[in-house]
Amino acid sequence: MYVIRLNSDGSMDNTFGTNGKVVVNNIAGGNGDYGISIYVDSNGKVYVTGESYNNSSNYDMYVIEIE
Repeated sequence: MYVIRLNSDGSMDNTFGTNGKVVVNNIAGGNGDYGISIYVDSNGKVYVTGESYNNSSNYDMYVIEIE
């Protein structure tokens, strides 16, 4: 899963993560991670909710904080 932050002009904010993006892999150790929603709090912290397929025909839900 990739999380990016954009500037007001639509360009990628290269101060976020590494060159403007954060890559999150294997949240539940499975084949696929899917972001569903993003929340930015008043301090600028970014939270992503989603689901991760865990290789046993199940999906695990998650909330992660992107720093």
